[in-house]
Amino acid sequence: MSTTTRNETRTGAFEDRLVEVLNAGAFALVISIGHRTGLFDAMATMSPSSSAEIAEEAAMHDRYVCEKTVARPCSRRCANTSCPSSPA
Repeated sequence: MSTTTRNETRTGAFEDRLVEVLNAGAFALVISIGHRTGLFDAMATMSPSSSAEIAEEAAMHDRYVCEKTVARPCSRRCANTSCPSSPA
């Protein structure tokens, strides 16, 4: 019976890279959504603002701006990244 030895260093490196790839893919989708909805066009003319202010400028609901596009990947553009209008 043969025994396979796991290389923990290589396994960890693979797991880390896989997470990076998945995060990059999710980020690409978020960028696409922001572009297609005109959110980034609205943000381009604003100084750092709350998600509510960005939502008002983009004529979108604050919840979607905060949760789906602004709060996570673009948090440096938001003064307040909490989502008070989100359900718990």
